[in-house]
Amino acid sequence: MIGVSRGGEGALLIGSTYPRLVHGVVGLVASNVVNPSTDGHSPAWTLHGTPLAHVERAEFGQPDPADHPRVFIGAERISGPILTFSGGDDLLWPSSSYMTVLEQRLEERHFARPHRDVDYGTAGHLLGSAIPYLPAASESGYGGSPAADAAARAALWPRMLEFMRGLRGD
Repeated sequence: MIGVSRGGEGALLIGSTYPRLVHGVVGLVASNVVNPSTDGHSPAWTLHGTPLAHVERAEFGQPDPADHPRVFIGAERISGPILTFSGGDDLLWPSSSYMTVLEQRLEERHFARPHRDVDYGTAGHLLGSAIPYLPAASESGYGGSPAADAAARAALWPRMLEFMRGLRGD
């Protein structure tokens, strides 16, 4: 599974919910917790029609909401390696902090598969578009800069392809 931003959150959720079907996860500027929908009140994710526990609107952007352990994505249930990419200057949500907490939880739970977060400290949320050498986006509000995001995409692309080459279904 591979996903970007909310899709990265979704890829981690799917991998942890269906470990027999998913042999590895790549999350680009993902989240380690289940976030609410964009309206801030409704659930964004359901399973068999039942809303998943999610952080409250006031907790959005908090990677370690200790009062609500059910909102953490159970990435330790994923049956394959995990590779994530985050931006240290991500202004949409704190992908770097989210992935730091994810990595800590995997270590604490003795996750046996390879896992790594590659943090691009000066890149913003738009590093998640992943494909290198496209024209630089000029949107503001996502953090980073066009140059930092482009450099991150150029660096992460071969790492992501190498990771995916190493995956195999059983």
